[in-house]
Amino acid sequence: TDGYMDPLDPGGYFIINGNERVMVMSEDLAANQPFIDDGRQGLLLRLFSQRGAYRIPTSIMETNEGILESTFSRLKNIPSVVLLKALGMVKDADIARNVAYENECFIVNLYEYASLQTADDALMVIAEKSGIQGTKKEILDRVKQKIDAFFLPHIGTDKAARSEKALTLCRLLRLFLRSKEDEKIRTDKDHYANKRVKLSGDLMAD
Repeated sequence: TDGYMDPLDPGGYFIINGNERVMVMSEDLAANQPFIDDGRQGLLLRLFSQRGAYRIPTSIMETNEGILESTFSRLKNIPSVVLLKALGMVKDADIARNVAYENECFIVNLYEYASLQTADDALMVIAEKSGIQGTKKEILDRVKQKIDAFFLPHIGTDKAARSEKALTLCRLLRLFLRSKEDEKIRTDKDHYANKRVKLSGDLMAD
């Protein structure tokens, strides 16, 4: 042929080395919103925190001992109350006020970590659970940096975002506690309101 495209061709595909190639749309769960599911190990709250092409799965679940734990990036099974205190919400009264859902499970969690009085105490507990080593200052800096970068990055990745992240975690804990007591609160993952379809532009941008 003379190398020109047929003006009547609808397009939407590429010719690469003589082969026809089409970009396939990709269907994904919506980012930055919580999903409540009954997983293999019990109730599970999941959220995909997305900032640009950066997508960090975050989850909350309950251990057999009744401790609510959060997992994100490489920081796994961090007690949620400890994470709240590490983010600067150190007073139990503030945590209780912001979660605003009092039941036995939540009281057990507050009581378990009542001895942590400062954010640094909480950061050291996280470091111990995650095997982060170094001098005390190095450990604190490393844990802070990991929390800032990988915990709910869609809210922000700097020190200023910590209080908003703590409030968001409180809201997620309230949703988890409500879902524990109400089996109707579950997410239908097949519903299109909970999905996003990525087209060629999104895929190439990523």
